[in-house]
Amino acid sequence: MSRLLLSTALLIGFLTLSVSSFDELAQTPQRHVEPTTPAGPTAAELERMSKRPLRFPSLRAGEPCPMSQGSRETVPHVPYIFCSECLYFGHGPAYFALIFLTDPKQDVAAVNLDQVYYREGGVFSMKTPWVTKPDYVGPVLARGRRLDGEGKLGGVELSSPLRRPGELPRVSGDSRWSFWPSGLTVTGAGCYGIQIDTDQGTDVVIFKATGGETPYRSGTN
Repeated sequence: MSRLLLSTALLIGFLTLSVSSFDELAQTPQRHVEPTTPAGPTAAELERMSKRPLRFPSLRAGEPCPMSQGSRETVPHVPYIFCSECLYFGHGPAYFALIFLTDPKQDVAAVNLDQVYYREGGVFSMKTPWVTKPDYVGPVLARGRRLDGEGKLGGVELSSPLRRPGELPRVSGDSRWSFWPSGLTVTGAGCYGIQIDTDQGTDVVIFKATGGETPYRSGTN
């Protein structure tokens, strides 16, 4: 992994942690706070994760996209996690949510690009909240690509511990989940895969994107 990518990941993590720390202290002024020294992921941790092979299935033209199934009960419904009630994917300890679902009543990983209002030059950008369980303290590496043809999946090349429990000024009895607001981009309809690597193993989530030909109109979301 390049020094530039590592430096960028650490900078983003630092800024995120700083904002989270301010919010945490502002909301709980009456509780005892124990200051700690932040520690980011080491180069060795990130290099070890990046050497794991991608485990995406090979899809032939016209073959159905094997969409993953998510859950709305995995993540606690709390105010400090954006879209905590959304459909989250993964088997843990790291999870992410998909928005703009094709059918919100179903629990499958399918998004409708016609509903995405952040788009430019054929690229669709979707907010993507990430979380990790309170007891997970290791790094998270997320990588992805399109599985059924030409096209790109961007924004998931994450390399960070999100938030380790010891990295923020800790509040006694705090058992909150780590949360990192992020995003992903796709270049059109297709079948896409995201691989999540942690110290506890490898997880693969596959989602299908449809639509994208209809210009976005305010009020359709």
